[in-house]
Amino acid sequence: MRGSRKGVGGRGLIVDTNILLLFLVGSLDLKLIAKHKRVNQFTVEDFHLLDNLFRQFGAILTTPNVLTEVTNLAMQIGGDAKERLVTLLAALLQEGAFEEHVAESKEASKIKEFRRLGLTDAGIIHLTRKEWTVLTDDLHLYLALQGRGLEAINFHHLRPRMWKQRR
Repeated sequence: MRGSRKGVGGRGLIVDTNILLLFLVGSLDLKLIAKHKRVNQFTVEDFHLLDNLFRQFGAILTTPNVLTEVTNLAMQIGGDAKERLVTLLAALLQEGAFEEHVAESKEASKIKEFRRLGLTDAGIIHLTRKEWTVLTDDLHLYLALQGRGLEAINFHHLRPRMWKQRR
């Protein structure tokens, strides 16, 4: 994985749940992308796009809440893939592949978006700084970040660019 260096002008990339799950599933086995109900909307090409984006940023940031959601969703696949996904996630965490930042629930619940978006997204908003970019597939989180003048990328906006490049 990439370690904790900064890329793209020193910016770190905070990764939301579905995107991190796509990375985890695709890293384990590209064929599992189509089989996992939470990421089967994505393609193998999407995984490659994501992997390239991660390489550009270097520092991949996350929160305990995102990691909890990713773990719970990873375990929904069942069979031996479940064990392998959780094992891969544990290995990535132990090697420091992600830079983990904590948004205290008490503080995250104070922001106005908490009631609409929930704790995980409110924590991401609370933590996001001007030198960080958020990568999400969640339109509501994306719009909330944009509304605050924070750097955000909606993964779905990157996909058409990839399609045009393949032509």
